[in-house]
Amino acid sequence: MASKYDLDTVPSSISSIITWQKGEKIPFSALVNTFEAVSKVSGRLDKESLFTKFFISVILTTPEDLETVVYLSSNEVAPAYDGLELGIGDSLLVKAICEATGRNKVHYIAHLLTFSLASNSLIHSGQRG
Repeated sequence: MASKYDLDTVPSSISSIITWQKGEKIPFSALVNTFEAVSKVSGRLDKESLFTKFFISVILTTPEDLETVVYLSSNEVAPAYDGLELGIGDSLLVKAICEATGRNKVHYIAHLLTFSLASNSLIHSGQRG
């Protein structure tokens, strides 16, 4: 897989992303950091640029991980035709969150519904996004 950069000439905006050694698996934290950076910008081109820099860093260090990273970036783990799922459903996540926070399930679901209704109200009134 070709890139217009190599590790010796990569700009600092890309080299600062690379926290792992060439050939090592890409740490999930690198993707999380990219998501965090993307969440702080509003422009589509800025978001695209952040993902481009991250993908270049993957290509330069561990190109065999690029496909996996792209799927994870798009909230998937594999192509849909592979039928591969993590098997993590909503109810499992709710139970884990309740266990971790000490809240009961009814209280947590009520909180989610309140948040969802408030968000929808803001969206429909034109105050958001």
